[in-house]
Parts: sequence; C-alpha cells; structure tokens
Amino acid sequence: LHLTCHRPKHEIIKILNEARRNNIRNILALRGAGSRRGTVELRWAFELVQLIRREHGDYFCIAVAGYPEVHLDCWNSSLLPPSEQSRLLDLKRLKEKVDSGADLVFSQFCFDSDIFAKFQQNCEDMGINVPVVPSYLPPQTWNSFTKFTKSLNSSLPEETKAELEKLKDNDEMLRSYGVEMSSRECKKILKVSKVKALHFVTLNLISSVVNITQKLKIAKKVNLLHWKGSRQEDEVRPIFWAHRQSSYVTRTADWDEFPNGRWGDSQSAAYGDLSDNYFLRKRNNRELIREWGVPQSEQDIRDVFVKYMQGEIKSLPWCDESALSGETSFISEDLIWMNRDGFLTINSQPTVNGAPSDDPYVGWGGENGYVFQKSYVEFFCSPENWEKLKNILTKTNEFKSLSYHAISFDGDQYKDSRSELQRVNAVTWGVFPGREIIQPTVVDTESFVTWKEEAFDIWLTAWASIYQEGENETLEGYSSLSEDNLRSSPTVLPTSPLQSRMQSFSTINNEEFSKARETIQKIHDTWYLVNIVDNDYTSEGGHLFRLFKRVAFDNMSREKLRDLVQNMYEENSTLRLQLLKAKAEIEKLKLKKL
Repeated sequence: LHLTCHRPKHEIIKILNEARRNNIRNILALRGAGSRRGTVELRWAFELVQLIRREHGDYFCIAVAGYPEVHLDCWNSSLLPPSEQSRLLDLKRLKEKVDSGADLVFSQFCFDSDIFAKFQQNCEDMGINVPVVPSYLPPQTWNSFTKFTKSLNSSLPEETKAELEKLKDNDEMLRSYGVEMSSRECKKILKVSKVKALHFVTLNLISSVVNITQKLKIAKKVNLLHWKGSRQEDEVRPIFWAHRQSSYVTRTADWDEFPNGRWGDSQSAAYGDLSDNYFLRKRNNRELIREWGVPQSEQDIRDVFVKYMQGEIKSLPWCDESALSGETSFISEDLIWMNRDGFLTINSQPTVNGAPSDDPYVGWGGENGYVFQKSYVEFFCSPENWEKLKNILTKTNEFKSLSYHAISFDGDQYKDSRSELQRVNAVTWGVFPGREIIQPTVVDTESFVTWKEEAFDIWLTAWASIYQEGENETLEGYSSLSEDNLRSSPTVLPTSPLQSRMQSFSTINNEEFSKARETIQKIHDTWYLVNIVDNDYTSEGGHLFRLFKRVAFDNMSREKLRDLVQNMYEENSTLRLQLLKAKAEIEKLKLKKL
C-alpha cells in the first residue's frame, strides 16, 4: 500500500484501519506533493511513519524512499549537481525516517551501480541500519522513460541515452532493447549491492519486468497472455503501438500493457487512484516561483500559459519540460490565441487525414501505413467563458461536428448528445498493410470525470502550494546564493507586472503570496475543465479553433477588431517579406552550385 501525507490525519488513520482489516501488512510511506499544501496536518514522511507506529505498533512493515542522487528539494539548483552539504542533508532526512520506525528503504531508481554502491555505504556510515533496496526503471516507452529521468535528474550513460533515442519511434524495439539493457545493468547493481533484491518501477507494465527477472534467473518462466476470449464487446482493443509525441501534458498513457487511450479506459484494472501524483513535480519551490512568478490576478495566470506556449518558460504544473511536441507547431498560434482569451490549454492535437505513418511530426506505428486523428483540445475556462462557448455550441449548427464535455470541480457537467450516447470516442487511428485498423487513442467520458479530480487538484498541490508564508525569506537567501548563476542565465524580463514582481525576490511579501493562493483557489473552485473533439477530420480548415475565434470576435468592440485586423495585416506583410528574402537566398545558393 502506497500512503502519502496529503490526506488529513483522521483519513489516514481510517485507511490504516481498513488495511489492517484486509490483512495488508506492507506500506510504502511517502511525503507526496499534496503535503506542500498549507492545510495538511502531516508535512514530512517521518511524521507519517510516526503516526503509523503510534496507531499500530509493529503490525505494519514500513518502507520509505531514499535518493542515491539526492532528493531535488535538497539541491541548491536543479541545474547544478548537488553539493556535499546537500547530500548530507538528504541523508539526515532519510535517517530521521528510519529512526521514526521505518523497516527498510527503497531507493529512487538508479542506473549507475557505482552511484548506488556509494549511496549504500553513505547510509551505513550515517547509522542507517536497515536494508537499502535498489530500485530500477526499465525503459518501456520513450515518453514515460524520459519524463521520469528528467524530472528527477537521474544520471544515464550517454551511450544508453543515444541508443534509446534511436528507437524512440518504435515501442516494440525500444522495449526489447530495454529488457537487454536492464538485465545487464541490474546484474551490475546486484553484484555491488549489500541487499540481494531489486525493486522494479513497473508503471503497471509487467511483461518487460518478467522478462528481465527471467534473464536474471530470479523468476520462473511465465507465459503472458494479454488477451483471452472474445473481443467483440470491447470498446478499446489492446495493441502494440509505436511512440508518437502527440500529447504535451503529463498523462498516464502507460496504465495498461498496451497504451489504449489518451486518458485510458476507466474500466482498466490498472486505472488506480489518480490523486497520488507526487512524483510529477520534483523541482523545488524557489525554481518554480522563478518560472511562474507570483500571480495576483487571472490575467497573470493567462500570461504564464501564453509564455509556456511561446517557449519562454519550460513547464506548467500539468506539463513537463519535454511536453511540447513537434505536431503542436501546426496549431501553436491557435493555442496562443486561446490562452490569451482565457481558455487555458493543457492538452491538444491537430487534425491529420491520411498522413504517412513515418511522418516526422505526426507519424507512428512504423512504415507503409497511414495515420488519422481528429483535432481536439483540453482546457480550463471561467464560468463566463464556458457560458459563451455553450451558447454557440447549442444554439447554432455551425459547429455540429464538435463533441464536448465540460465539468467543474464540484461535478457540474455538460455533455453534447453524441458524448451522452457514445462513451468512447476514437481520436487517433492508423491503417497498416495486413493488419486491423489500430486505434490507440480515445477520449473516454468516464475516464475524463476521474481525470478531472487530478487536474483540479494540481492547481493546489503543484501551484498554490509553492506560495507558503515565509518562503519569501528562503527566496531572498536563494537569490544571493545563486547570484552568479542568475546573472549568467536571467529568466525574467521586465515586460509585465507579473515579471516585474520576479525581478527581486526581496520585494515579495506574504500578502502577495496570499493573493496568489487566493487567485488560484478561485480558479480551482469555480472554473470548468473542458475537452472538445472535432469529429470532422477531413475538413482542411477545421471547426475547432474557429469556435474560439468566434467567441473572441463576438466580444470585441469595433475599435479592437480594427486593431486586430491592422496587426494581422502588419504580421502578414512581415512574413511575406521574410519569405521573399528566404526565396532570394535559396536562388543565390542554387546559382553558386551551378
């Protein structure tokens, strides 16, 4: 049982009692991202361990997490390797968890046997006298593997990294290489480890781990049957599919052995509890505040989203650093437009009608096939903006190809008739010689209802929680400690009120932090999470993004419309001149070759 600190004490005690009634004896006690929220009663994992021991004595076997490469909260900066002081602080925190009653330590996944061996020795020198078990993350898909290794700054040999990148467009080959690589590296780790055991991070994908344990000769051969019986009644079929970078949100695409949807099917046995997203945000508060600022209004929040879409900042609470994909460039201007108008996008894809399956931007699944996808977008918007959208969607026939689903934090829902009748809507599929039509990506209405719990929770656990009282004092110290680094790589330009507040940490006060939390809390409590799919994938221009322009135009005065047209004319003129210059340069190069 994985247990985190983000719930109130009485709920944790209730969970523990229920676990005991069901003969569950093993608990992995973690802090979790939710513990950053100011309202929680437990802020640290050692407090959770103490609570478990106080309530149930020695009944449970308790494991805690250890970090061979140091927890990022102890780093001075995620851009620089941790100092010896950082390593010592992290070990002291681990010892505190063990001294509180932990029985063993699961390390964060580690790919270097020398680093792990040194960590085990450091633990022993610190007086940590419980087993320290090595963890390993086998590569399963390019997206998931790079997401987790980047989020934790895990060291990976350059040769391995290069080999994995070569295979990133073919899941089957990447997984096969991952089994060989993992078997080889796990042998090295077991050789140096003082504990002859391994903890695998599976992400609910079992076959690779079974194959690795068989190669290590620590498990009997298992015949994995991924499918039994008739498939006639199933809405999503299990399939192998090649990686494609279509989604720019941290999303649980790997719930099942074969990824079966953008959110997955809510009936999946691996669906689980989406609220425990503690591993998705590993950068410390100081760096996040430098990137997102201290928003004092909804307009400030819009500015952060626009900056992300323009590439000026590298992440959002819902989106990791590698989230923006190649295909996003086809709709980036539309997405920037949406965010400026208060439709805060966290996921999207453009229309694709029969593109070659090896297309560098939208292709997937190998060669000689053709891929298709419906355009779609997922976003947060205010009740006022949702009312405007709803009026257009329900009172005109102009956008009849669009299906939609909107839901608030309190569960207030709106769905079109198509979504009411069809729970699952395929939004990506491929046609390949000698194979059935492959349908790897769906929008599932029931899954969306469950996903909204996490999506709204991220506003508080990953954003509002970083503005804690007293954090401004930490920021002031951080600013002086990192002065040279800040001069060499400035992250804030004085072009908006939000950015101006970021120029000097010393000017940030608790009132501004309080206002930031209040602003984000209001969005969490009142806004809607919406997804819209354009089912007409043959339309060249598409209807989806035209909908948002219609909303914007309907609310513009004549003066604003005139200014917009003037700006567009000037931008088009600039682009035309750039195109003519580029053509002239190409002609010069051709003449040189002759």
